[in-house]
Amino acid sequence: MKKLLFVVLATMLCVAVNAQTDQGGKFVGGTLKVGTSSFFNPDSIGYFKGNNFDFQIAPEFGYFVSDNFAIGASLFFGTSNEKLFDEFLNLEKTQKISELSFGGGIFGHYFIELNKKLYLSFKGTLGYYNTKGETSITTPPYSGLPLTTIVGVSTTSNAISFNILPSIEYFVSDNLSLSLSFGNLYLSQIWTKNLLLTTPSSFSTTDFGIDLDLSSVKFGIKFFMK
Repeated sequence: MKKLLFVVLATMLCVAVNAQTDQGGKFVGGTLKVGTSSFFNPDSIGYFKGNNFDFQIAPEFGYFVSDNFAIGASLFFGTSNEKLFDEFLNLEKTQKISELSFGGGIFGHYFIELNKKLYLSFKGTLGYYNTKGETSITTPPYSGLPLTTIVGVSTTSNAISFNILPSIEYFVSDNLSLSLSFGNLYLSQIWTKNLLLTTPSSFSTTDFGIDLDLSSVKFGIKFFMK
């Protein structure tokens, strides 16, 4: 399995040369994550090979209400597509999951100075997210039968979540920083509806935990201004 993570640069530059995290300062930034993965296991039963494509974009804006502490707002859009292939049954299963935020979230971001260029930071975000997911199975033409596609799962979910992300922030200049975050402490309440039922039913779940998977690694960039 291989992963590709990289960052989109925000479009705003800064002109001031004051301290990066002083009260009254502002920043714009965000992340763009593109990930691909694949697997091949001829000894397994059922789906023995497949691939996945994951895309996420999250722009943000922050304002320092005091030295080293900023509040702000962020948006989020993500989509994921996965394909699993069963050679023995000659079936191809495609699972599609898309994520879209309506209004995004609000956050508080606290910076701890380690030296003039290096900071440890903690970002807490309260957000609302909507997720639509679908799983379908496509059977190629076989013995005179036409190609068929059956939708097995179709759901929509609404979630309110609170996340805390630690990161290392490195200031390349007074106006530009690069960040690396790993790990995620989260608490979320999710309401899911099954769209395949004649009368869709809903159920709710509460999730709490710490995500230390490699998928939690994110690179970011910020442009600072006065």
